[in-house]
Amino acid sequence: MDDNGQKSPPQSIVIDTPQNQTEATLTNTPVLSGTATTYVAQQPIIIVDDSPPYKLLWTSFILIFLSTLFPFLVTDMDFGINLDDIMCFVLCNGNATGLILLGTFFVKLASWKKRHGGGLTAGISVLTAIFSFGVAALFLFLYSIFAADEYFNF
Repeated sequence: MDDNGQKSPPQSIVIDTPQNQTEATLTNTPVLSGTATTYVAQQPIIIVDDSPPYKLLWTSFILIFLSTLFPFLVTDMDFGINLDDIMCFVLCNGNATGLILLGTFFVKLASWKKRHGGGLTAGISVLTAIFSFGVAALFLFLYSIFAADEYFNF
């Protein structure tokens, strides 16, 4: 926000297609799909907000919460089958998947913060992503030990 109370635009921009095709000039440069191949001198600029997808953050939190809660909910239930394998699978792999999604979100957040001038917060986001990936690897390692013990009788 500036002094007048107006919101300042984000730093990134995308150039729109030309308004008048007669004034357009052809370019021979490679472009991304969906972008204009011709440009006009007085072309309007469209502002794009490139913030990280917060749906990824909430999905990871919900997945971590449910995969942690599930083993505690079914501990005392008797379904006539051995639930140890299922509980370990859901606990370890569900939390690992949620932590990988969380780490991916923090990597995207760090790159967004870095582009917008947040050096310290970008560094903290990278450290959080590394921690999330490390804990996810630990969960996958624990499940591999449990699976090897169960299936190969080590």
